[in-house]
Amino acid sequence: MREGSVKLKEYRDSDYSAWESLVDNAWGFVRNLYLRGLAALGRYLYTMGSIAMSEYRMVLEYNNEVIGFIFGYNE
Repeated sequence: MREGSVKLKEYRDSDYSAWESLVDNAWGFVRNLYLRGLAALGRYLYTMGSIAMSEYRMVLEYNNEVIGFIFGYNE
């Protein structure tokens, strides 16, 4: 793979912290929910719910950094 290209790979449990960070950056759980416990619960339910309910789990990486996720369910 050449430098600077986007790589698509299977989701692994080790990708979870990057997923959580991207979700918080996009939805602003910590920024918008001032009660820390509520922010943590919202972020956890959103992230773990997406993983648990998806049968298709892929990760996008750029220069070995996680930049996105594609989760889905197909009946």
